[in-house]
Order: sequence, then structure tokens, then C-alpha cells
Amino acid sequence: MKSFLLPLAFISAIIPVLPALALPVTYYGQKGEYTVDYDAGTYKGCIYQTGCIVLGKNRKVGIATWKNGEYTYSINDEKVQVYKRGKVIFQDTFN
Repeated sequence: MKSFLLPLAFISAIIPVLPALALPVTYYGQKGEYTVDYDAGTYKGCIYQTGCIVLGKNRKVGIATWKNGEYTYSINDEKVQVYKRGKVIFQDTFN
């Protein structure tokens, strides 16, 4: 058994480690669905009652923050918040 494990350990040590593929992440909240592509710098927020907004990398102002006029969209692993002139006007938490 030991003779089998040693070559296996050696082979696994020399196999190059590939970086994880960065795919868009979709968060599901109580009020909508929100997709962020961190590599592309895009945000798409779809509120079930009112529709969607898509913000591109030209609107990105932080790691997970986008600005559209006087509105700022911020997202993390727990919630999304929309601010108007610095005041929270919308918030959704994720399931």
C-alpha cells in the first residue's frame, strides 16, 4: 500500500494548480436576484416587482460598488444596498 501512495503523492505534487475560474456570482434575495461579475466589473440587479438594471465596468467605483447618477449600488455576500445621495433607499438580504 505504501508503494502505491508514494508515487500518487509525487504525481499530485507536480500537477500544476490551475486558478479557479472566475464566473459571475448570482445572489438570491427576498426581493430579487443580483448578479456580479467581478472580473468584468459588471452588476445586474433584478427586482421582482420593478425590473432590472445593468451597470458596466464604467460605473464601478469600488470592489463591489457601482454608481449611477445619484444612486450607489453596493453588494456583499449577505446583502445588496442602494443609496440615494448617501441614504439607504433599498436593501435586500440573501437566502
